[in-house]
Amino acid sequence: MYWEQTAAMRIENKTSTFQDIKRGVRQGCVLSPDLLSLYSEIIMRKLENRPGIKVGGQNINNLRYADDTVLIAENKEDLQKLLNIVEEESRKKGLELNSKKTEVMEISYFLSEASSPPPSGWTAPDGVRHL
Repeated sequence: MYWEQTAAMRIENKTSTFQDIKRGVRQGCVLSPDLLSLYSEIIMRKLENRPGIKVGGQNINNLRYADDTVLIAENKEDLQKLLNIVEEESRKKGLELNSKKTEVMEISYFLSEASSPPPSGWTAPDGVRHL
């Protein structure tokens, strides 16, 4: 991206040898958000026609905002399949998921005979508050 760029690391009073920078953008570069959006779109298109949840008749398996992504599935197996696809497609583009910033959140609720969700603030017998 930047022609003939090199960098060295300095730790305390020692400096490493200079290395060529062959990929990436400088921190704060105005291209960074656009490149992230472009790569994210390419990667997430691989999830089309994969399992997710139905919302208004539409299949939804991912939501994105800025640099955050949420993968959505009805069960753990489908979620793992989505994650595997995202990891593989990211790897092909030279990107990797940060496992330290990755969380899994399980959301479930019991349906009544009328198939309506529990009231807001409902607390289960196990003490978990469902929102």
